[in-house]
Amino acid sequence: MPAIDESKPLGLILVFPGAPETPHSVVGLRGLYRSDSPTPIGGDGELTVDEAKAAIDAGAPLALVNIAAKELDAVRAQVEADIAAARTGAVAARQEGPVGAEAGVLNDQLDAVKG
Repeated sequence: MPAIDESKPLGLILVFPGAPETPHSVVGLRGLYRSDSPTPIGGDGELTVDEAKAAIDAGAPLALVNIAAKELDAVRAQVEADIAAARTGAVAARQEGPVGAEAGVLNDQLDAVKG
């Protein structure tokens, strides 16, 4: 991976070989992450750089990347759309009354996308 310039916009990208190019949650970490588009960090309401580095150090399948300043608004809009869709899906799933492991997975997803 190229060197990271921490003076420029930063993001996290999912590095999980074979993962589909859809949003994924990482247990214990706020946000959703894709392999094809970064999730911005360091801004208002976003994961901090220190939180991101700690998650990577703890084994999260994520990598720190720079985001081109001209792409930042579009990337943030995609993340907002992903989170809105995940919240809607979680509400629908909860109405189906999941039990056991399904309930646990749903709770992890809700923790990742709650506002």
